[in-house]
Amino acid sequence: MRNFLSWLPWVGVVVVAGVIGGVLGVTGVLGHPTSTRTVVTSDASVARTATAYVCPGGAAIDSLDAGDRVLAVERSDDSAYLAVRSPFNLGQLLWFRTGDVTVDSPQAAIATLPVGSCPDVSSILMPPTNQGGGSTPTKPTNPTKPTNPTKPTAPDTTPPTLGTPSFTHGTSSDPVCITYTYDQSRDYSIITVTASDNRGVTGISISWSGPNGATGSHTMTRSGSVWTYKYDPVSETNDGTATFTIQARDAAGNKSAIKKFNIVQNVCID
Repeated sequence: MRNFLSWLPWVGVVVVAGVIGGVLGVTGVLGHPTSTRTVVTSDASVARTATAYVCPGGAAIDSLDAGDRVLAVERSDDSAYLAVRSPFNLGQLLWFRTGDVTVDSPQAAIATLPVGSCPDVSSILMPPTNQGGGSTPTKPTNPTKPTNPTKPTAPDTTPPTLGTPSFTHGTSSDPVCITYTYDQSRDYSIITVTASDNRGVTGISISWSGPNGATGSHTMTRSGSVWTYKYDPVSETNDGTATFTIQARDAAGNKSAIKKFNIVQNVCID
């Protein structure tokens, strides 16, 4: 019983120490505080919105806005680039062109900062795994031969070829007479021509001049390799020779030689 009573004072001390330790732990006097805040001292600022690089002359990795405060820590050997602590990750360095960063006047000159550069990347040679094992070394596999790039298609420079144009007159037996009946219905001419091309004819234009007037360019209609156009005079006073011009084209814009021919028309009244 005496021995038990002799421990009571020490039990009280332990209890008091536990209470005090808990209070100190909560208030942050002992152990880790409940919250932390990092205060960054800056000695420079970004003069303009600027690109950040991984190292001098390296790849772009970020950017900062004009007025952002930064801490300058290194320079390139030619002082063309300046390294600063990233405001978002103090363990990361961002490299800017020196002209994009303004160092505060009380700070040391840029030339006094330590020189930094891009890290050197060296390959690591792994030792062979079969040393001393007595097994046969594995032969390295032959590298795959690169495939030959596909050659680009040569541009199309070949123009289409036109055959000799021909024409027939509607129902008139006179090949030079475009006949009008008493009710002013009129005859017409069907003009045909063949065309070919190494990659395909895309269109044939036909125009004419003469008694029927210069009516501009028209498009012929295709049926297989034969192209046709229906020429129909619009007035019974169109006597004379009409000169026709035909030219073919392909998808590349190449044009054939021009073919010209004449139709002598005598407008007749029944």
